Amino acid sequence: MDSLRWILLLLGVLVVAGVYLYSRFGGRAAGRRKARLADPEFEAPSLDIREEGPSLSLDDLEAVAGDDTEPLLEPAGEAPAAAAESAAEPEPEPAPAAEGAAEEKIVTLYLVAPRGQPFAGPRLLETFEDLGLAYGEMSIYHRLSDDALERPVFSVANLVEPGTLTPEELLAMNTPGLAIFLRLPGPVEPLAAFDDMLEVARGLAARLRGELRDQDRAPLDEAAALRLRGEVAAWAETHPGRFPA
Repeated sequence: MDSLRWILLLLGVLVVAGVYLYSRFGGRAAGRRKARLADPEFEAPSLDIREEGPSLSLDDLEAVAGDDTEPLLEPAGEAPAAAAESAAEPEPEPAPAAEGAAEEKIVTLYLVAPRGQPFAGPRLLETFEDLGLAYGEMSIYHRLSDDALERPVFSVANLVEPGTLTPEELLAMNTPGLAIFLRLPGPVEPLAAFDDMLEVARGLAARLRGELRDQDRAPLDEAAALRLRGEVAAWAETHPGRFPA
C-alpha cells in the first residue's frame, strides 16, 4: 500500500513538471511560429508569368534583305580532340577569284510598305504588268532587254526571304516590301539601266504608296538618287566596254 502511494505521488510530480515545462517553452515556440506567419516577409512571392511574343520590325526585314547578314548563332564548337587535329593541319590555299568578279557592281533600292499596311499581292501583280516588268529567272520579276535575248536589265524581288514573287504566290500573299536591284555590267548601258530602274522604282512607290530607300536604308531623296547615279557613272568610266555583258 505504501508503495502504491509513492508511485502515485511520483506520477503527480511528473505531471506537474511536464505542465510547467510545456507552458514555459512550448508556448514560446508556438508564439514564434505565429509571428512568422504574420510577418509579411515570409509571404510566398507572387509569380509573373506574362510573356510577350517577338514582333517583327523594320530592322528584321532589313536584316533579311541585307547582303551582309551574318548568322544569328555561331556553329557549335568542335570537340577538343577534333579542334586540336584541325589546328595542326595546314589551311588550304583559297581558290583564285573568278576573273572579272571584282568588277561587278550591284545597286539596290528598297520599297517599304506603310507600317501595318503591307502590299497586296494582286495589286503588285497588276502594277508589275503595267510598268513592263516580266516574270522570269529566279522566280522574280525583271525588266528585260529589248534584244532577242531578253536578258534582265534590273530585277524586283520580295523583301522577305526567300525573295520569290511567283504569279501564283502573288494572288494570295502580302509583303512588307520589295528589293529592286541592278547588276552591272548588264545588257544595257549602265546609266540608261540605272535611270530606267529609278523611274520604275518611283512608279512602284507612287502606285503602291510605299517609301523608297537607298541601299543604305535611308530615304531616297533627290540628293541620294543623284549620288547613286554618280557612282554608276564613275563605275562606267573605269570599266569601259563592259556592256553589254
